[in-house]
Amino acid sequence: MTYTLFGFPPSGNTHKIRMLMNFLNIECDEVNINLKNGEHKQAAFLAINPRGQVPALQTSEGLIIDSHAILVYLASLHGKGKWWPESPLEQARLMEWISFSANEIHSGMASLRKHHRLGIPIAFEHALQVTENSMRLLDKHLSMNYWLVGTEFSLADLCCLPYLALAHEAQFDLTPFPNVQAWIARCKQVPGITLMPGMQAPA
Repeated sequence: MTYTLFGFPPSGNTHKIRMLMNFLNIECDEVNINLKNGEHKQAAFLAINPRGQVPALQTSEGLIIDSHAILVYLASLHGKGKWWPESPLEQARLMEWISFSANEIHSGMASLRKHHRLGIPIAFEHALQVTENSMRLLDKHLSMNYWLVGTEFSLADLCCLPYLALAHEAQFDLTPFPNVQAWIARCKQVPGITLMPGMQAPA
């Protein structure tokens, strides 16, 4: 199966797809869509994805949009067992953290990074409060769990990692959240993991 990934290199959501594809040894053509220049809202890209969003994945079965939808598609198609469990309960546990990534992290840490790195206006105080609340919740969970779900690095960890490992680019101090910092360090040591620029820096 041939894939084409439309993405933006600085995007943590784009990188999630790249990370999973590397774990699954999936080859993919990449087309960079420059969000800073507004290419995602221009006619050429809107003809491909009318929502004007990246990442988007062109498959032989059609276009799939939204990073988390793409991850679930790839994991269930190519990674059943390890990346997409058979058990409905285990699937639900993964989805709890995929939703955390799509909601709390997107509205919090990812928004702060977008503001500081790309200069995009956001509801700053709201994003900061969401980030603080979500990091407290995550730190408490990780005080009792080595990984987000189960006993090994999973799709849940992969979904949540990029923007949290880029907290310094969001100008958010993770020092008060030692369990989150320790988890990020563990994730970075997972064999075969692919780190985007910036993720190599201390959390």
